[in-house]
Amino acid sequence: REIDPTGQHFRADQLVKVYRPADEVFSRDAVHSFMLKPITDDHPTEPVTADNWKQHARGVAAGAMRDGDFLAFDLVLMDRTAIAAVDGGKRELSNGYTSE
Repeated sequence: REIDPTGQHFRADQLVKVYRPADEVFSRDAVHSFMLKPITDDHPTEPVTADNWKQHARGVAAGAMRDGDFLAFDLVLMDRTAIAAVDGGKRELSNGYTSE
């Protein structure tokens, strides 16, 4: 669904592997692009914008750094329900990452 939302190339339930070169993922500009971006609970069906951030944002990414093969984030959650969900084990938050 995230790779091909209209279903022109893949089925919605099909697993699609996406290659993202480490030199792009961990570049200074890419890592810094996450800073102070909205964190959402799950994945909204639309990008978070100034027009809808109140509807979707639950906090922000306050820091980002490489942690082995992953990017690690310092999150500031400001929504009571989202905080309780994470305290309860929830791990599906989104920072709105997109790529071409």
